[in-house]
Amino acid sequence: MLSKNHEDYLFSLPQKSSLGELENTDIKLSLEFSLAMGRIADLSDFFP
Repeated sequence: MLSKNHEDYLFSLPQKSSLGELENTDIKLSLEFSLAMGRIADLSDFFP
């Protein structure tokens, strides 16, 4: 579940003028989110 701050960040992103820019933004957000989720999963391994 996304945190409120993350949702606000997603909704506050400016509308991109070109499809290429939009795709790049989506890819960056996906990577950042995956990394964050990975870190959370790694931490949970230490706290069963």
